[in-house]
Parts: sequence; C-alpha cells; structure tokens
Amino acid sequence: MNRPESFENGGGDDLAGTETKSNFGVATGVALAAAAVVFVFCLLHSYSSSTSSETRKTMKSPGKNGKTMYRDDFEEDPKTYFRRLRKQ
Repeated sequence: MNRPESFENGGGDDLAGTETKSNFGVATGVALAAAAVVFVFCLLHSYSSSTSSETRKTMKSPGKNGKTMYRDDFEEDPKTYFRRLRKQ
C-alpha cells in the first residue's frame, strides 16, 4: 500500500508516547502542588484552632453538675442558654 513509512514502522507512536509522558508529568506536578497547598492549609487551620481554644476562658456550666463551657459563649446570650437548659 501507499502508506508513509512512519506508520509502517510504528514511528508515529513515538511522538504520541512522548506527548503522553509530558502530560503525565504536568498532571503529576499539578497534583503535588495541590496536595502541598491542602497540607499547608490544614496545618494553618489546626494551629489556629488549637491556639484560639487555649486562650478562651472556661466556666462551670450553670445547672449541669460541674461540666465546663466557654465563658464567652454563655455571656453572648445567657437567656437562650437557660431556655435550652429548661427544655432538657
């Protein structure tokens, strides 16, 4: 038949394989960069949540036999706290 030599010898596949490897390398790089961003975000979030909970003052929960709660949560709306306590 009248086919180009590159098709008969499989020469056209070499270029496609290189392109696939290149795309795989780009995809791997993007995936690693995304994973690094997520990892850094999780580290920052865990650090910020642990420091904020350590600085919040606690108090004994009124009417709950010595359980503790955050003082600022109670002071924000004590009326609602006691309303919910009576419903239990």
